[in-house]
Amino acid sequence: MKWKETELKNRVINLDVYTLHYYSSKVYMLKEQVRRLQQVQRQLNQYEVEMLGFLPSVTLPELTPYTWQGRAGQDFLQIREEVLRSFRDISHDQISSSLDSIQRAIHQLQQEISRYQDKVSTLREELLK
Repeated sequence: MKWKETELKNRVINLDVYTLHYYSSKVYMLKEQVRRLQQVQRQLNQYEVEMLGFLPSVTLPELTPYTWQGRAGQDFLQIREEVLRSFRDISHDQISSSLDSIQRAIHQLQQEISRYQDKVSTLREELLK
């Protein structure tokens, strides 16, 4: 009878070790996902700053009554305004929206990491008893 109890206890320990390994691997993979998202987040922040630096050049050259006149001047201004609107949309609205989405994803992953780390700690404590 002792042999069966020992065998059962060994199986439970093996299962706990397997589960511990699974949770530890999951934590590693989630941390890697967070790292990659943070890298993309930094790149997007850099792009946003870079694009905002180019914003003044969209309004150049300055149009005066002596340069572009008439229909060509009006068409040029209309095109410039459309480009400026698109530029602002990309450099501010779209990038900000993407950064917000990335931040939410990072937060969710960090919560998941925390849950798995708690499970790992609990299993380690149980195995050491």
